[in-house]
Amino acid sequence: MYHTALSTREEATAILDALQQRHIHSALLVTSDYHSARAGRIFRGVERQRGGGPNLRMVASGDRFFSAANWWRNREGRKIAFMEWTKTIASVFGI
Repeated sequence: MYHTALSTREEATAILDALQQRHIHSALLVTSDYHSARAGRIFRGVERQRGGGPNLRMVASGDRFFSAANWWRNREGRKIAFMEWTKTIASVFGI
């Protein structure tokens, strides 16, 4: 079976649909600490497009490959930082 990863925007749409179908009015959204800011912006944007949604609270979780204090000291940390910044810039331009 082939699995395709969803984009954060596709995940936001799917999760917000599921919450609405279940009449859930508030939820915690847990994601990696390096991803929480961008994920929050995307979820809030999808909510605005839909005319509202549940009260979401972002919860940043640590990641074994990424430390904000010293991400540049290992290859995986640098790769994560590069990808997250690239995706952040791309989302600003609607890419």
